[in-house]
Amino acid sequence: MTKQAVIYIPGLGDRRTGGQERALALWRLQGVAAEIFVVHWHDSEAFEPKFERLLARIDELHASGKRVSLVAASAGASMAVNAFAARPEAVHRLVSICGKLQAIGVGSVHSRVYGDNPAFLESMQRLAASEASLDHTHRQRILSMYPMFDESVPVKETQLQDARLLRMPVSGHFFGIAYGLTVGSRKAIRFLKQGTV
Repeated sequence: MTKQAVIYIPGLGDRRTGGQERALALWRLQGVAAEIFVVHWHDSEAFEPKFERLLARIDELHASGKRVSLVAASAGASMAVNAFAARPEAVHRLVSICGKLQAIGVGSVHSRVYGDNPAFLESMQRLAASEASLDHTHRQRILSMYPMFDESVPVKETQLQDARLLRMPVSGHFFGIAYGLTVGSRKAIRFLKQGTV
């Protein structure tokens, strides 16, 4: 049986991922092994080498016979969509939790955020071309989990046309991510286990 492999891409606060790691460790109880790809959004390294490392890991897992899916939170969703567009045959499914999915949202981020996280700006600038390359069938392999209200990522920017949408019964960015990784993980994992590439 093909084993599920999940790469989790956190958002801008990826200096500390302890809580997210503990939540993801519990996914093993549902038959999914998840690992964290820490982007280090805040450092001076350009987006491209970070992105190439992610693609290399996807390729490695896929070549080993694993069914690779991406789960991403907040800013991490922009990189996940870019990776999905670059590897549509290797990535089985994508789950975004409070994720920045809309390319039109590039201008809604304060310049100071981009100044502190330069790779995030590059990821968002690439997003429009990545989205354009994804057809209806691709987008049906994306699930966006979003809260009732999000003070950090406007709800409309968490939604991508033709993607599956799931509103979580919580409000707030932090609580949305926490819910998605814990209580909401059953629905996320059920989605990841569906279908074939």
